[in-house]
Amino acid sequence: MSDYHPHIRIPVRKPLAVIPRRVPHLPVRFSARQTPVYSNGTTMSLKRPPSRPKVEEEKVEVKILSKEATENRKKEKRRKKVRMIKTITMILAWICMGLFSEICAPALPYLRARVKANYEEISRVLVARGLGFLIGALTGGIVCEAFAKYTDLVLAIALGVAGIGTAMAPLCTNLPMLGAMFSLDGCGKGVLASGGNGFIIRLWKDRAATPTYSLHFAFGVGALIAPQLVRPFILDRENHDMSNQTVTSNDVSVTFEDGWSASLEYPFAIASCLTFIVALMFLTFFRKSRKDSAWRADDYDLHRNQFTFDKNWYKPKSWTEGDFPLACIMLTFLFTFCPLPIGAERVIGKFLFAYAREVTSFEIGEGTLLETCFWASFTAGRGISLVFSRCIHSSSILTWCLGSCIICCAILVAYASRFKTILWIFSCLFAMTLSPIFPAWLNWANSKMKINVLTTSLTFVASAGGSMVLPWIAGYIYAYKSKKGLMSLLLYCSIIAAFVAAVGMLSAQYRLARLRKARKARLQKAEVTDNIRIDNAEENASDIWNDIERDISRSLDETNRQLNMLPTEEKNTS
Repeated sequence: MSDYHPHIRIPVRKPLAVIPRRVPHLPVRFSARQTPVYSNGTTMSLKRPPSRPKVEEEKVEVKILSKEATENRKKEKRRKKVRMIKTITMILAWICMGLFSEICAPALPYLRARVKANYEEISRVLVARGLGFLIGALTGGIVCEAFAKYTDLVLAIALGVAGIGTAMAPLCTNLPMLGAMFSLDGCGKGVLASGGNGFIIRLWKDRAATPTYSLHFAFGVGALIAPQLVRPFILDRENHDMSNQTVTSNDVSVTFEDGWSASLEYPFAIASCLTFIVALMFLTFFRKSRKDSAWRADDYDLHRNQFTFDKNWYKPKSWTEGDFPLACIMLTFLFTFCPLPIGAERVIGKFLFAYAREVTSFEIGEGTLLETCFWASFTAGRGISLVFSRCIHSSSILTWCLGSCIICCAILVAYASRFKTILWIFSCLFAMTLSPIFPAWLNWANSKMKINVLTTSLTFVASAGGSMVLPWIAGYIYAYKSKKGLMSLLLYCSIIAAFVAAVGMLSAQYRLARLRKARKARLQKAEVTDNIRIDNAEENASDIWNDIERDISRSLDETNRQLNMLPTEEKNTS
């Protein structure tokens, strides 16, 4: 509402504030400041609404990057892209490694027939592969670490050597030549295993955990593809008589197969071609790294050619923070435990197809499918262990996996030769519980000692020892003793591995507990010594302050005495 004054044409609104004494009939005039004033001089008090706070405009600072900063940002983006490209290529390389490593498992009976050997003799070929893996693992990691700028070239050469061995293996007609080709496979695999891990660590540094697990997962992918790659080329042997000639060696009847009826050249050629393609990719990376620093794994000097390494590599005391007995325990544990699970993996991976065909009477299609399911379960076990390793300690994973392996092997020994279903289920369960053992051991060892290039190489060397010895023992048992004894060998390996793991972990824990107790005693002694020193310092400080106070009081007394001796006028003046 508005009231209109007869002399003023503009509307005058009622005051917003409550006026305790209202004068209704007095004329209203406005002052110079536009404040309503009554004619008797009283001022109408208007309460203005509070003004809105001024919103300060946000000052956006536009940073103009220099040319050098822009170039650095572009280089960083390129490095990220190169890192992803190299990681994907390394994953492809490990898929190829799983492919050429496990392609011989379903083809082993036919390779044995082509060189006219029994299972004990063909197992020597697996020993040759293990020897090549030992040499490659021992030299590959150290060379790739010392000459880091040549890592791409070394990996390309390793893949090329493995591809040549894979392509030539089915063409061999005698056992020494086949062993030489398999040793080339093993050497390339050893260099790729030890050098590839260091390559990924240099690329990703502190974030290398997930890419490293991806490599091991990729190996399982290649291993489960391999049986299906061989399967179409050996299915024509389904209705063929597998025992067409027999010879006697050491009073043992050995049955040979006509291995040349299976076209093994094609799957081996496919695997080698894929390996050569990945090798060419690494050669391309090496060529680009010579011209562009973004394609290098790290900022290495291109003019540095000398061999350099840390002197603490070969000192066991440096691995365990100066405690030599703990280093001896860990080394003993390493060389006695690692060969067992890796050797068991090689045994069942190479002989499962032959066992299923000759003992449990599987057909060829069923045997290759069983081999595929075995490696699929192996890969799944590593994936599951990766998930649970974040919430379960590695020692618990080791305990559960070793116990499960013993149970699975015991059931396989009792029923696998009579029931196909038992072989299907428990061989896959054995693969699933066997696969997390090696990564879990590495995680446990990393929590107790420092893992460097030499310790990694020694781990692969111990694994290569198991890869050489256990397949040869398995071939001897399979050929001369009993084919059913293959599962008994796996059971003994599982029991011994569990015993060694228990002794090793308990010994390491006992030694670490003694070290912690001694360290605590030293800290307590140092704390007591520090407290004594502090108390002595406080006593000395209190004595010093007492001396200072005594000197001050003495000087004040002397001053007062001298003032008292002066006359009155001089006192007032002073």
